[in-house]
Amino acid sequence: MAVPKTEDELEDDAEMLLNVTDSGLRAQLMSASLLSDMESFKAANPLGKLDDFIRWYSPRDWIEEDTDGE
Repeated sequence: MAVPKTEDELEDDAEMLLNVTDSGLRAQLMSASLLSDMESFKAANPLGKLDDFIRWYSPRDWIEEDTDGE
């Protein structure tokens, strides 16, 4: 279970993540953080869908599809 962290702790975690050389460990650490963010989003937005989360979490990764048939 994740606990709330201060900005300093989050910065330390981000720096540590950049220095991890084992890709499996890095993926595991990133997955835990993503899961925590997803659970928080779902708690705040109970009717939210995955695309809502993506637009909030990583707006640069969201690609709008053209729906007028062009």
